[in-house]
Amino acid sequence: MNGAKVTFEDWHVWVQIIAFCIIFTAFVAFTVRTLLMKKDKENTLAAMALDPEDVKTSAADAPESKTD
Repeated sequence: MNGAKVTFEDWHVWVQIIAFCIIFTAFVAFTVRTLLMKKDKENTLAAMALDPEDVKTSAADAPESKTD
């Protein structure tokens, strides 16, 4: 029964390899999704304000539209 032993001496190496593969796969997926994005969606995302301060100033600077 000596040959039936399982040793986990290098398990920490496999954790690093698996973590790297998961992160690399996510990076490739995000990159491909970004490269295949339509121009309409790209322009919409580019026009979005990232900072709440920008929202306040851009709303104040925007011309008011009249609905009659």
